[in-house]
Amino acid sequence: MLRFSWVGEGYLCPWAEIGRLFLVDDRLNPEGVPRHQLTFFLTQARVVRSAVQRDCCLLCCDPKVNEAGLCHICFAYLTDEEYKLAEHWITGVMPE
Repeated sequence: MLRFSWVGEGYLCPWAEIGRLFLVDDRLNPEGVPRHQLTFFLTQARVVRSAVQRDCCLLCCDPKVNEAGLCHICFAYLTDEEYKLAEHWITGVMPE
């Protein structure tokens, strides 16, 4: 497991290892998922549930996430496609 220093409270981001498989530079936090891969990660129930359970944003690893695993700041900057996927999580219709 990787620790990130964004919050400074020792939160763990287990999906960071998955994100590191993609060699990209467009991350808000080096241990968050790549921004251009968010659509994919929002379709992965295990990853989103883990983010919610650990209270760690998928993109920036900040705490206080919603049901889609995103903090309120990152949620505000979603594209239309990402918003539709996140909305499914918030309304509870995503697959288990």
